[in-house]
Amino acid sequence: MTQVYTHAAFTIAAKRAPDAHTGFLHPRSLPSGTTVVEVRDEAGETRQCILTFQVPERDEDQNFLDTRGWTLQEYILSRRLLIIGSLTTVWSCRKEREGNCDGWSLDRKRGDPFRFEATWIWSDKTVFKNTHRLDAIAFFGTHPEYDHPRPDDRSIRLEWKYLVELYTRRNLTRPTDRILAISGLAQIFSRIRGGKYAAGLWVNDLPQALLWETSSGASCPRPSNQGPSWSWTAINRAVTCDFGNGRNVSSVDSIEYELDQPGAPFGSVKCGTLRVNGPALDLEWKCSRSTSHRKNPGGHHLKYLTADGGYINANIKFCPDAEESDSDWATVTLLAIKTHELTAGLVLRKKNDTDCSRLGFFNARLRENNPNSYCQLPMVKEWGSRTFTIV
Repeated sequence: MTQVYTHAAFTIAAKRAPDAHTGFLHPRSLPSGTTVVEVRDEAGETRQCILTFQVPERDEDQNFLDTRGWTLQEYILSRRLLIIGSLTTVWSCRKEREGNCDGWSLDRKRGDPFRFEATWIWSDKTVFKNTHRLDAIAFFGTHPEYDHPRPDDRSIRLEWKYLVELYTRRNLTRPTDRILAISGLAQIFSRIRGGKYAAGLWVNDLPQALLWETSSGASCPRPSNQGPSWSWTAINRAVTCDFGNGRNVSSVDSIEYELDQPGAPFGSVKCGTLRVNGPALDLEWKCSRSTSHRKNPGGHHLKYLTADGGYINANIKFCPDAEESDSDWATVTLLAIKTHELTAGLVLRKKNDTDCSRLGFFNARLRENNPNSYCQLPMVKEWGSRTFTIV
């Protein structure tokens, strides 16, 4: 499918159709809160003007295609798009992404992957002047032989981060397609940046690429067959990715994974193992959903055993990856990945005698980050380094 969309002359996106059985060329209806007024122009001719009492972007943003996972890469890989929406018809191409719109002029922010300002800052020195970074990446990913200046690796990393965050907010009929419905984009990105790709993460970006966290309020149970726990493809929630400033304090010693289809390097993964070495601290954790409240969503409790034998509240931000059943106190481990103004990392739990799995993400304002912090956990330099096998 990647080849189909990248080589198509143009793609028609029938956004106003709610399903494959409904047409999209019938007359449009006015959005709610509008009225038609006749006005006379300077030449004396009578024209119709439509007044609205509420901005109609919301109606356009509820188009079905903007909520589906598979359509994101189809949208981005297409060189030219004729987008037929509920209120507008838009022409969008790599040369010009804005302004070619009939009917309503909408300042839309949701659904459209080109919604944010991301002009390639060095494009003045190339034939891609004022081109969106996504378009430059898609071009060079499709035509790697062209000898022109191209986006730097940091820009490409940022675009991947934004795409993952946008993509994971969309829906899939089959949750197991989570890794598959973005594989075409991964293939394009790989041609311009190189490096191995494993279960939605770029190996060159490790360990920082492990710092994704769930961003949606509703928890879902953790699937059993969607990939390794360290990958965002293993859960069915929206995520945000941390590619900010900071110093890596952990290292990935090795990564091993087995593809479902050996000939599909950007496809699903049967299993995967990371060996990570870094500062680690053991805590006690339990889940009691009956105690869930605004400051403690999900009813998760974390405490630390001090040197004098007493327990203190961990006072860290903990984002579990999935819904957890009620449990008694058990030992979990904080593995620090990066430290800056906050220390961020993974919360691990033992799976068996040799392996751990990811339970969630944490960040903490430790005393080394801020001497006035209310978090009384030891500083990262006091944690002690350990090696973990994460599956």
